[in-house]
Amino acid sequence: NSYISTKAVSGTITEIDNVSTTSDTTAPDITSSSSYSVVEGTTAIATLTANESVTWSITGGADEAAFDINSSSGALSFSFTPDYETPVDTGFNNTYEVVVEARDAAGNVIAQTVNVSVTDDATERATSGTYGFERTTDLTDVDTGIGLFNKNVLINYLVTELSNNFDSLSQSDLAIYKSQLLALEFDFKTISGALDIAAFDATSMQITANNVLYRGTPLDVSGAVDIAAAQVEITLNGTFDLSGSASDVSSGIYTTQTGTMTLGSSISVTPAGGGAAVSESNFLPTSTINLNFDGTLDFNDNDLTITDTSKVTVNYDGSSVGGSVDTELKIYSQGNNSYISTKAVAGTIEDINNVSTTSDTTAPDITSSSSYSVVEGNTTIATLTANEAVTWSITGGADEAAFEINSSSGALSFSFTPDYETPVDAGFNNTYEVEVTARDGNNKPSEKQTITVSVTDDVTETATSGTYEFERTKDLTDVDTGIGLFNKNVLINYLVSELSNNFRSLEGTTLAGYEDQLAGLEFDFKTMSGALNMEEFNPTLLRITAQNVIYKGTPIDVSGAGGIEAAEIEIRLNGTFDLSGSEAEVASEIYTNQTGTMTLGSSISVTPVGGGAPVEETNFLPTS
Repeated sequence: NSYISTKAVSGTITEIDNVSTTSDTTAPDITSSSSYSVVEGTTAIATLTANESVTWSITGGADEAAFDINSSSGALSFSFTPDYETPVDTGFNNTYEVVVEARDAAGNVIAQTVNVSVTDDATERATSGTYGFERTTDLTDVDTGIGLFNKNVLINYLVTELSNNFDSLSQSDLAIYKSQLLALEFDFKTISGALDIAAFDATSMQITANNVLYRGTPLDVSGAVDIAAAQVEITLNGTFDLSGSASDVSSGIYTTQTGTMTLGSSISVTPAGGGAAVSESNFLPTSTINLNFDGTLDFNDNDLTITDTSKVTVNYDGSSVGGSVDTELKIYSQGNNSYISTKAVAGTIEDINNVSTTSDTTAPDITSSSSYSVVEGNTTIATLTANEAVTWSITGGADEAAFEINSSSGALSFSFTPDYETPVDAGFNNTYEVEVTARDGNNKPSEKQTITVSVTDDVTETATSGTYEFERTKDLTDVDTGIGLFNKNVLINYLVSELSNNFRSLEGTTLAGYEDQLAGLEFDFKTMSGALNMEEFNPTLLRITAQNVIYKGTPIDVSGAGGIEAAEIEIRLNGTFDLSGSEAEVASEIYTNQTGTMTLGSSISVTPVGGGAPVEETNFLPTS
């Protein structure tokens, strides 16, 4: 850009001069490397350099959406956190390509293609997880999102993307709230609907979602100054096809999963400072959304276990005007509720992001032992512990009815007094099994832990035996006093409570108001009248026939029943009881087998406190 010039007029040179420019017309040179390597989990790549002061920008490349650059410093970085096990570059080979441009102050430009390889972190621990899918008609807690996929993260992400960052509200009364809604994180609960998983055969299963309603409310609106409250409702209808080989499906394993769904949607905002809520419907696309799932799904009882790296592909009409499908989202699970997402429009990836939640998604760990031993006669077992504050519950186990747990302290105990000589566990071997779950303040449940408790013998215990006194007499006032092994009062009180469902059989009757008070009473039963026919016997059998045997019970104490001054229960027993044994045993009056059937007539009356006639109901026990 340096010159000599001559100027001639009428053939005569009148001027000779040097000609140049004071402006810079030389393009800068990029002096930094064109290839780099970073370990997965690292977003910083390198600081690019040039031979003069420049402004940096990204202008292309197969994976340009994966990169950010600082325009002044030249610091090149990933726009997401790369994961070696989940490559999202164009070739899916962990080599990302971007074109950068350096522009000097005079506007001279140079471009360079930069390649960045993502390498494996050998110290990283592999992750897997379980997606909690409960087979239940109560959908309030379905899909809580334990493990690989979290319902809250996915629905929040889809709401944002499908509404184009709430730009679908641009022409509505909610337009002024767009940016504030984008900053909110909603907590979604499954409210109602039906999941029909009845249609399956040797190689496939179909899940049909009918009006499954998800309702979301913000975790926190303090950052949205104009919003006092907000609510998003999404109604899902769709069909999801799961398939696999006959051998896989027979084991509950599905290797291919596809589906289509349509969404109904509404959003409402209550303005800060009061006023009626403003709402809009169908702010998400109403056209069909196509889904495709990668990974292996393994149904095991109530859980859906996901193995392999899993990905959900969502295709839809991004214009939301009923045109052709043009937008594709891919959501890659990295385990532990961490995701990489890509968004492509017309085949070009426009965005690569990490998707997560600001709320706690880490499940608690149970830190206490999974096995204990107690001596018979003791109900206390142990106090369970976790790595954070949790609420405890019993969620299963072969012998769950044998246990109780304090939801706040974690104190685990037997619900009865265990006896070594009388094991009642499922295996009748004095080893009781219960399943417990710990749930943290963010409602994240731990992995279910199975606890076994062994009941051991108390060697100092004196062996017990007893005799049930049964008088052969026509005066039945003292028959079955219950001395020894069985006590009549205990048995009849127990049967009355159980057969009446804790007196809930009185619901809808004149005694409905006394249900709970009656359940707190203990009755003293006496045998009043009737006949016991024991005449029919032979060398191997004795048959006892009970005819209208009446037991009458009155409360031992009514002081704890504030509305009851007196009460009475009458039970009429009719039945046949067969006692049998070998001829030699029966000759010695020993019967080794005893069976019977009985029918009960029943009545109950209550005299209210403060006087008044007794109120009575009949047949409050089963008549079958």
